[in-house]
Amino acid sequence: GKYVPTYDFAIMRSMEKLWGQYNSVRAELPPRELMVEAASLVHTKDAALDIGAGALTDSKYLLQNGFEHVTAIDKDIDSFDRSKLIVEENFKFVQTSFEDFEYGENTYDFINAQFSLPFIHPDKFNEVIKKIIAALKSDGVFCGQFFGENDEWNVTGKGMTFLNRAETEALFADMEVLTLEEKEGIAKTALSKDKHWHIIKFVVRKKPID
Repeated sequence: GKYVPTYDFAIMRSMEKLWGQYNSVRAELPPRELMVEAASLVHTKDAALDIGAGALTDSKYLLQNGFEHVTAIDKDIDSFDRSKLIVEENFKFVQTSFEDFEYGENTYDFINAQFSLPFIHPDKFNEVIKKIIAALKSDGVFCGQFFGENDEWNVTGKGMTFLNRAETEALFADMEVLTLEEKEGIAKTALSKDKHWHIIKFVVRKKPID
């Protein structure tokens, strides 16, 4: 049946505080290297979408590096508050979940999703990814990360999505794969906690229509 999220407001308040702390750390760091690399591969810089924009570091980079229109989405209140400090007229922030955003079709030259896609509920994951790919213009670039099956956060009831390499390759079967890199090991989270990470990084291009 249709996925209907349930809300525990004490947990929600705790998560809002956690994301605020995370964004405060990320705001002091440079844009992620994968995003910078992928953005350099975009042929036309008309419209970009930043999914799970967080501290808006990547959105600011895109605005400063030639993208004519940048849309950022995030459902967190901290991200919304930060968005009000960006005064460029060609920037738009939408406070929404990844599941509910209206992606449109053939809309974006570049779609950036840094460490956000695993937080899509498994019941909605394939549907959202299909919408994201449909929203890419022909020759557009999409980059981000998935969490692999061995990631420490892959526990029952987490409500997150974890993939293996074969499942990732299947998602991008009709795309030109520019980067597909799998990494696993112990490293710090942004809040300085040790975690066993299993990450699949990707950069893909939507094949031009013949």
